[in-house]
Amino acid sequence: MIVKITREPLNVIIPEKSANAQLPPLRMSLVTVPQLFEALRLASQGTETQVTGTFTDPSGKVRSQWQQAQVECGFKLAEPARAGDAPIYYFYEKRPMTIPDQLSKPSCRFYQLAPHLERGYSVEDITTAIQTAWDLLGGGEKPQLKFHQDTALLIAVGPEDKLNLIDLALRELQGAQKKGATSAPAAGQPKPPKP
Repeated sequence: MIVKITREPLNVIIPEKSANAQLPPLRMSLVTVPQLFEALRLASQGTETQVTGTFTDPSGKVRSQWQQAQVECGFKLAEPARAGDAPIYYFYEKRPMTIPDQLSKPSCRFYQLAPHLERGYSVEDITTAIQTAWDLLGGGEKPQLKFHQDTALLIAVGPEDKLNLIDLALRELQGAQKKGATSAPAAGQPKPPKP
């Protein structure tokens, strides 16, 4: 299309990794190739949010670290053309290196439930509370939970941000036990009926 409008030969090299790059719709009139390519470069400029790593905050939650990065793409002249030679352009993309978001990658954690079970809670009580929190947050796939009866371990596999809620729930149960603020009966005693 550009050659048809400019009526000049045009040589462009596009690397295979950029074969699917999207360019904005073009509508041109009375422009030269260098003007067009400079306008495309300017139109592509912007910023993207990039994950640069993860860290653990003071409460023990694993969080993503982010930064803004400049992006652009376009065509550059490979070298000045000699008289009579057609210029050669190459396509480039300036994008930040992508680092996987560790919070969205599946992780595996183990939680010892024996102290909570001895206080009279059931595995279902604990897992239902955790799943209720996930439901309230909405969105995304829920982690998988399995209880290993021989060791009293709750095994959870899922994204770090969702697993952090299990830590918070068990910490609250632990805190309630320490303060004596829980209404859970001692081991061996029947639970009060639910309303």
